[in-house]
Amino acid sequence: MKIVYWDTMLFIYFVEAKTEDHRRVHQVYRHIRSHGHRIITSTITLGEMLVPAYKENKTAAGQLVRELLDQIDMFPLDKRVAEHFAQIRAVHSVQPPDAIHLATAALHKADVFLTNDRALQKLKVRGIGAIQGIDRIRF
Repeated sequence: MKIVYWDTMLFIYFVEAKTEDHRRVHQVYRHIRSHGHRIITSTITLGEMLVPAYKENKTAAGQLVRELLDQIDMFPLDKRVAEHFAQIRAVHSVQPPDAIHLATAALHKADVFLTNDRALQKLKVRGIGAIQGIDRIRF
């Protein structure tokens, strides 16, 4: 079983049927689940995904997001993640949410970190097997 970390953007593609990446993310999701791999993310994903629902007062959309993320293992920003977050930001100069995602993935020994952020795909972070885009994923 592999541990696959999903960046927030993949969950956004998952629920937004209008995007071109929606179909690909669903294919990746089915592949991961059918092979018994584990999907993980940070609780920051929940916060990032609920912003539009709160802005537009769409309770149904918020509930859909919660139901989707209830199927995923989410890990909180704790002291260990905060410490690793600081190290990642110091070395790679990434944005705070990205550093939280990377730190969470590294501390939970993700085999693959999935993101469509090309800048993140160029990084090497200790504790993460590989950082890949959904268009280039290899298990």
